Parts: sequence; C-alpha cells; structure tokens
Amino acid sequence: MPYQELTALDIRKEMINEYFSNDYTITELSERHRIARKTIYKWLERYQSQGEDGLAERSHAAFHPPNATQEEVVQAILAMKLRRIKWGPKKILARLILDQPETCWPAASTGGEILKRYGLVSIKKYRRHTPPYTAPFLGCDMPNMTWSADYKGQFRLGNGRLCYPLTISDNYSRYLLDCHGLAHPRFDQTKPCFEWAFRNYGLPQAIRTDNGSPFASTGLGGLSRLSV
Repeated sequence: MPYQELTALDIRKEMINEYFSNDYTITELSERHRIARKTIYKWLERYQSQGEDGLAERSHAAFHPPNATQEEVVQAILAMKLRRIKWGPKKILARLILDQPETCWPAASTGGEILKRYGLVSIKKYRRHTPPYTAPFLGCDMPNMTWSADYKGQFRLGNGRLCYPLTISDNYSRYLLDCHGLAHPRFDQTKPCFEWAFRNYGLPQAIRTDNGSPFASTGLGGLSRLSV
C-alpha cells in the first residue's frame, strides 16, 4: 500500500474524531499528538461553531493593518485623481496638502500605490530607441572619403511654414556639398538630395549622420529606408 502523507487538516480531523469517540481525554490527546491542551480546546471550539471548515488554517494578517491609510484620505486622493485625470500622485498630494493642511496626508509613493490599486495608473509603454552606433568611425585622410549629413534645425518662414535645412558636407575638405531647405525631413524629400550629391561628387566610403529620422529607425540594426 503506498505511503500517504497526512496534512495538518487531516491530523486535526483525526484528533476531533478521537475526542468524540470518548476513547481519549484531552490530556491523552495532548500526549498522543504532542499538541498543547489549549490548542486542542481551540480546535474543538472552532469545530463546534463552524464544522470542518473551522479546522482550516486562517490567515495571520491583521484585518486592519495598523499603518493603513484612512479611508477618507484614500477617497480624497481618488476624487482628486478623477477631477485631474492627468495628474500624478506628487501633484495630487501637493494640491491636497495646500487645500487641507490640517489633514495628515501620506507620502507620494503611498499615493501612487493607492492609485495603482484602483486601476488609475496608466502603464507606460516601452519606447524603442535606435541602437547606438558603437563601431569606430572610418578615418578621414582624403576628400570624398567620409561625408556628414544633418538637418540643422527647422525655422519658420514668412508665410508661417517650417523650413528644414538639410546639409551634406565633406569631412576632409569641409566643403558644403549640398544645402536644401525642405518642407519636411521625410524619406521622399531627403533621398533626391543624396542622389543629386552622388551624381555630382561620387559615392563616399561612409556617411555620418545622427540617430534621428530619416537617417535611422528603431528597426533591425537601426536601419531606415534612407540608410538602406
């Protein structure tokens, strides 16, 4: 017959059955099961009031934690959050402290846990970043070996539209190969400028750019349509 391990609940049931069989006294059960007489009385009382459900183990956690935030404070934090849905716990508590300085308000971290408990904290989405280029730069010992390309910062024209100046320069000679004011730093507007520079000056061995659009992306290897 296979060995069967008894749980604590099984032992308590067996002890209760032995007691009501009138074959054992409380003292004998205490010695038989190596349990204090006080503990046996406790399980007998639970069994008589709740049946077998009373023999199950109960949580030892306090019903009301001593350091728990008062319910009226919790409700005030939730109410302020619902009025100012874009505010975080720091701003909410700062406003509550200003409005009701006589109330003992919790720390911002506790306020954040309260908002999280009631589902009022939006989970931030992970934002993919373009992987940094860690390989060493190609040397620049002669013209047309390495170029640099960049958008030098947009500015607003007299008609109110933005202008994005694209510059392409040779790193050795510092010669400005091309400078175009484009309506937007998109692939379809940037590509013709590079094609014009290639036709007029040839192909360099490398082109240095930053990690912004349209030179790089968050795709495989940080490649964009333009870099490919």
